[in-house]
Amino acid sequence: MVELNADLQKSGSALTSVMRQQIETKTTLENIDEAIDTLKVYLPKTSLGQQTNLGKKCVRVLGLANRINELIEKRKNYAALRALDGILIFEVRLIR
Repeated sequence: MVELNADLQKSGSALTSVMRQQIETKTTLENIDEAIDTLKVYLPKTSLGQQTNLGKKCVRVLGLANRINELIEKRKNYAALRALDGILIFEVRLIR
């Protein structure tokens, strides 16, 4: 009986940890989505109402950041690091 209780406590602790991580990831993704929506509203637009080239690049970087979070959530860490490296090398340089 004591062993069963210990096993149940271990399983419960592991499940609680996973649930906390999922909640944190979901909150992060929601924050990223909100930031993308905010940028779409506030980035400068041309006289025709289209986003400027800089605005499009910023939205693209935020979209890629969202994709990186999805990869991390799926525990595809190497792919996430490669995507992050791509943002740092290509996208951020273009925005500057």
